[in-house]
Amino acid sequence: MKTTSVFFLTIVLLLPAFVFGQAKQYPDSIRVELPDQGAIAIFELRVYAKDKDIVLTFPTRLADIVNHIKKSIPASQLRDSHIVEVAPDKTDDEKKRSHIIITKKKEDVTRLRVEEDTVLELLPPGWEITIRTERSVVHVYVPGFAELEAISKMSFQPVVTHLATEEKFVNPGRMGVFTRVVMQNEKITPAGTPGHRLPADMLGLHPGAGVGLAGDRFYPEFNFIAAIYRANRFSNNRQRIAAGYELKLFSGRREDNAFSAKPVSFVTLSYGINFSGERPHWTALGFGYMVHNKSDIFTGKTMKIFFESDIGNQKLNIIPELYLTDDFKKSVFGIKLNYKF
Repeated sequence: MKTTSVFFLTIVLLLPAFVFGQAKQYPDSIRVELPDQGAIAIFELRVYAKDKDIVLTFPTRLADIVNHIKKSIPASQLRDSHIVEVAPDKTDDEKKRSHIIITKKKEDVTRLRVEEDTVLELLPPGWEITIRTERSVVHVYVPGFAELEAISKMSFQPVVTHLATEEKFVNPGRMGVFTRVVMQNEKITPAGTPGHRLPADMLGLHPGAGVGLAGDRFYPEFNFIAAIYRANRFSNNRQRIAAGYELKLFSGRREDNAFSAKPVSFVTLSYGINFSGERPHWTALGFGYMVHNKSDIFTGKTMKIFFESDIGNQKLNIIPELYLTDDFKKSVFGIKLNYKF
């Protein structure tokens, strides 16, 4: 009874900040509260639809960890609070072995985590287990070792059965999903409505400058690009839609034989994809249309097609361009080196 009371006190304090306190290392997360054991289990998954078996097999995995703990530390220490870290063995190609590190807590104190005057977490002394795989992280809190054993003998099928009825988990799209449920006597009680965690889309404004060659004519250029970056479920920018304005300054002679600038302006639209898993490495295809012309290199209606790829530097790009001028009847090849500030 004492354990259950402490558990519910913890949950009451956590309720107002559940959205902020939910684990976020992976896009999808399910918080399962177990009042009978006074325990909490949070499943962080890459894609719930593909990784829900991690929830189903969790008790079996936990049973293996419990057996390892019994073999690793004296029975007299099981009443003490410990931190258990479980991670794949990097030397094991099949990823079937794990490293398990058991550390006794130095102090048995209630842990309180506050952010911006909001209580995010309040946990009395107990066992804390973190299980990491390539596709998931599972956080478990239990007040004692007996409760840990009890959870290893439970079935988490009710959790998966319940989430099969939640539309946000069935069709999450590119948004991460999270929810909080209470499981008691193998029955699920929703604790709030499942939510979406929005992807980290961004708007970028990029002034730039460069030099280029169109046909046999060199020119400096100044440009400005506004881009929308669309992120995937893991907050990595994967798509870019950009609109821009380019001012190219060709040179020529006036009637008095003096040099003068002959500006040419284009508006552009491009679509880019980031194929890199590390820093953004954009490859883009775009089109431009001439809106102003004082040069003698282009005549009539003029458009261009260009291909963009960085050269190992996010700010520096080599951009081949094909101009279709004289009402799209003639072609002029160009290339430019552009620096984005």
